Amino acid sequence: MHSVSSRSHKRRLPNLRRRLRARSEGQGPVQTISRSRRPHFVHRRVDVVIPSLPDAFDGYRIIHLTDLHFGPAIAYRTVMAGIELTKRLEPDLIVLTGDFVTDRLDDLLPDALNRLTARDGIFAVLGNHDHWTDPEGVRRILVSSGVTELCNNSMCLIRDDQAIWLAGVDSIYLDKQDLCAALADVPFDATTILLAHEPDFGDEAAASGRIALQLSGHAHGGSFQIPGLGIPVLSQLLKHARKYPFGLYRPNGMWLYTSAGIGRGRLPRFNAAPEVTEITLWQRPVEMADPVYVNDPAAVWGSPAPEMAIS
Repeated sequence: MHSVSSRSHKRRLPNLRRRLRARSEGQGPVQTISRSRRPHFVHRRVDVVIPSLPDAFDGYRIIHLTDLHFGPAIAYRTVMAGIELTKRLEPDLIVLTGDFVTDRLDDLLPDALNRLTARDGIFAVLGNHDHWTDPEGVRRILVSSGVTELCNNSMCLIRDDQAIWLAGVDSIYLDKQDLCAALADVPFDATTILLAHEPDFGDEAAASGRIALQLSGHAHGGSFQIPGLGIPVLSQLLKHARKYPFGLYRPNGMWLYTSAGIGRGRLPRFNAAPEVTEITLWQRPVEMADPVYVNDPAAVWGSPAPEMAIS
């Protein structure tokens, strides 16, 4: 039999009263943000070698954020700490691969997106949860926050008269993707990066022979990974994330990276840490960097995270 002390019971009452008062005032479910837990995520560094990469883009740095999942059960402190780290890294480009919300628009999302900045801009595609919730509402937030959606279209990035292309497809889960339309304006010999929320689209993208790198999310690293085995269990229950659920892959000569995402949605994570992914493009092999694990706010807000490299 478990007992609850009167002191701990009293501590819980104010929060309970606030929640009940909010519901009685018609505000519906209350989004609670933990103030006691430290933000915990992985700053993962991924080096991708693309021999056709133009000289001007050698060493080009991209921050990949995905699955922010603003709404119920959001890991708000983790998401915002990841955004602050992104700002400090000063990337050349930021890409966001969908699921900005879980099941409702959230007033905190615009503030988070407005904090992001990158030399060559911020680009995004929508995910299945964005479409299930309010795709036009999410699009309005992206536009107001200076984020460019690539909905089955593309954008040319130019440096020193040299170019790479960034393309995006809409949600595969809802069968809204159109790769032909996304690549319609892209020269056949261009170095092209594709944004696609659902990673298993990689087989179709690779079969086109026109994509150098695909960036995706959707699976949350499997949400639950078996310790010691690294098997992303829950991804096997997801459509379009069973084959390429997490990490770096090489289907048919194309690079594909699936991020574990920075948010959490309604399901908790176990042994599947959220992440901020820093991708660096190279023309030739370089010394690769190990992931840097960040679970101390000082490493995010204060001194830089330590570098760990292997040859």
